[in-house]
Amino acid sequence: MKERQEKTTCDDCNDDQKESIILNKKNLTIASGFLLGLAYLAGLTTLDHRIVVALYVLSILAGGIFVFRSAIKGLFKQRFLNINFLVAIASLGALYIGQYAEAAAVIFFFMLAEFFEDFGVERSRKALEALIKRSPKTAILADGKKVLVEDVMVGNVVIVRPGDLVPLDGKVVKGLSAVDEAAITGESVPSDKRIGDTVFAGTLNLNGYLEIEVTKESRNSTFSKIIDLVEKAQASRAPAQEFLDRFAKYYTPIVVGIAFLMAVIPPLFLSQPFDTWLYRALVLLVIACPCALVISTPVAIASAIGGASRRGILIKGGKFLELLSKVNAVAFDKTKTLTYGEPVVTDVITFNGFSEEEVLADACGIEKFSSHPLSKSILDFVQEKGVTPHAMDKYESIAGKGGKAT
Repeated sequence: MKERQEKTTCDDCNDDQKESIILNKKNLTIASGFLLGLAYLAGLTTLDHRIVVALYVLSILAGGIFVFRSAIKGLFKQRFLNINFLVAIASLGALYIGQYAEAAAVIFFFMLAEFFEDFGVERSRKALEALIKRSPKTAILADGKKVLVEDVMVGNVVIVRPGDLVPLDGKVVKGLSAVDEAAITGESVPSDKRIGDTVFAGTLNLNGYLEIEVTKESRNSTFSKIIDLVEKAQASRAPAQEFLDRFAKYYTPIVVGIAFLMAVIPPLFLSQPFDTWLYRALVLLVIACPCALVISTPVAIASAIGGASRRGILIKGGKFLELLSKVNAVAFDKTKTLTYGEPVVTDVITFNGFSEEEVLADACGIEKFSSHPLSKSILDFVQEKGVTPHAMDKYESIAGKGGKAT
């Protein structure tokens, strides 16, 4: 909808420009609120009334820069009365009738709502960028040539060394290794991969050499589909937000039209004083400004999503947050959802007369060569016990079984 296009951020701006706009809005919103509070407190003192009025006007100017600019752009460039226009005219009307505090409050609370909404969008954008940065950019073909993943065709064989990300979806044609698939499945324990097993782009090859026959092009990989899913989820809007968009499309011109008729008809046709009815029309614009309605949905959704994220819960968007009210049953993935998904050593059982300290010293000496999560849990346990590991060399990783050293 057109009114949503009048946001003060821009879709075609680069990342630095977007961050600069949001930072400016944040600073101006803070300045507007500070000046509003300062003016209110000054009004409680014996300070000159003109100083109080000046503080209110400065609050309006600080917070109203984006509002007035968006209102003018919508009016003259797109021939549309957006919600910013109503806020702007309500604030100016309150100024005209001498309600300086109301004029500043209208601007400040509207800007506060805009900031909360932009903050949520920007946080989601950065999360998506982090996901995209994790996606592999290059692949090594079987002949050793490094190419962009977009240039790899189905049927090509790529090699994946220990510690590298799997560049594309495919099946193993040579090698054995443990692959960390947490980015795709959420499972913390690596999956052992042998010839014929399926591997996914974006997963981490831990300790073995693999040759993989590509089965899907980069744009169709599982990782690309996850990114696409997140992008679509972020672009979706909650039903309540869509209702507000439709509401604003009709509400703004109706209110402005009624105020105009109220200011014009009584003086022209009923011989009423023009100043009186102009004042009443401006009062109508001020009280009709739907600040509470505009603030309600974005603030509630941003607060809910932010609160959930601090508790480790990712909600894809406002649409899905609203759908939670209709949920009757929930199915959870256990690992890293209901549990931490981090293995720990609980007991050490020894045989053939070996002491626990000897077993731990040998185990630590071997496992320090491995990056497997089970190795990490053993190393952490040994460190807690204060056991000194035995020196080992000639380490060999055995896919699916463990490792050995002498």
